[in-house]
Amino acid sequence: MTVHVVKRAEQRTVVGSDYYGGIVVDEYGGLHTAKYHRALRDLARRCGASLRSHAAVERIKRTGTRFSVHTVRGKVDAKRVLVATNGYTGNLSPFLSRRVLPVASYHIAMEPLPPGLMDVLNPGRRMISDSKRNLFYTRPSPDGTRMLFGSRPSFREVGEREAARILHAKMVQLWPALRDVRITHAWKEIRCDDR
Repeated sequence: MTVHVVKRAEQRTVVGSDYYGGIVVDEYGGLHTAKYHRALRDLARRCGASLRSHAAVERIKRTGTRFSVHTVRGKVDAKRVLVATNGYTGNLSPFLSRRVLPVASYHIAMEPLPPGLMDVLNPGRRMISDSKRNLFYTRPSPDGTRMLFGSRPSFREVGEREAARILHAKMVQLWPALRDVRITHAWKEIRCDDR
């Protein structure tokens, strides 16, 4: 990984802001999670996996050399079981639920920016994040017309409207020029058991 400290005199070549203190990671990038998920599903199917959605696992029981996976939609017999989880493991695996914590992540998208403003705010069209305790992450939309911004608005879960207000205030600290740009979308990461 190649990392450069951004000198204050050169800051505006990276980010159009007086918000000071940063580094550039040349290999920093973004991940379209829906496309990644689709690619993983397709690869699993090509390798012979049988996939079932909306089948939350209630318990896994070992029987000899095999496993019984009990789901809300029935029981599955399996030779191997891989538990791939996130912060919402629940009681299925006490070992994992004690070690993986949920962190609510909220996001906002702005209306299309006036022509030329993105060139000022983010000249290199980079993914940007800070390293403070309550970090944020931001990037241009894939078409380069909107600013996307994400963070944790608080340590408790809040509604999308309240989160959008808090995130907008954080974003305006970074880019005061966005004070009057409207938010068009607000969302949070969806818990697996909320679907």
